[in-house]
Amino acid sequence: MKKINWPDHLINFLVVIVGITVAFQLGNWKELRKQHQVEKQYAESFLRDLKKDVAQLDSLHHYDSIQFNALVKIFRLKKNSEPFDSLDYALNQLGQFNNFSSYNATYESLKASGKFEEMWDLETRIAILDNYITTYKNMKDIETYLQKNFDTNVLPYFIDEMIFKNVDRRQEQVLEPHFKNILALHLSFLQQKITATNDLRLSTQHLEERFKKLTEK
Repeated sequence: MKKINWPDHLINFLVVIVGITVAFQLGNWKELRKQHQVEKQYAESFLRDLKKDVAQLDSLHHYDSIQFNALVKIFRLKKNSEPFDSLDYALNQLGQFNNFSSYNATYESLKASGKFEEMWDLETRIAILDNYITTYKNMKDIETYLQKNFDTNVLPYFIDEMIFKNVDRRQEQVLEPHFKNILALHLSFLQQKITATNDLRLSTQHLEERFKKLTEK
């Protein structure tokens, strides 16, 4: 009967185990490296989109603030006010709409890929959803209310009361209680829009900073 060389068998067994372990670890390393590369590519793409969004939101805030300040001047006019030389300009501001349209191609692409739950950590994914769904939706809802109010109240008043009346009487017309009520509601929605713009801008900037850190890793 042949004697079994147990030390030799043990060494061979350990060699097999080590080989399998190394192969497994190497496979994991390659997968992690591949995942990191995909995450970095998405992060860089998100950064490009977010930079465009920040620039657009800054521009939107600028022009909405100009409109708001011009309309506040009309709202504060009184019967004994001096002639308002910029009245027509201020009234024209009522019809200016600068709506926000997000550069969200990267977000939509990631969402459609089905890989969203695999990317980054939970905190980053929550930040993405908060920016592109919650805060963005709030902004778009307020823009919708502002537009509906304009179509329902502001525009009909201009057509019925102001366009076909004497231009020299414009300052008297804007002092009428009915117009003041229309303007007050419009200003309220506009102020909400400016606030929502600031909120989305802050959310977008924070997300941009998060992705900058992710691309540096």
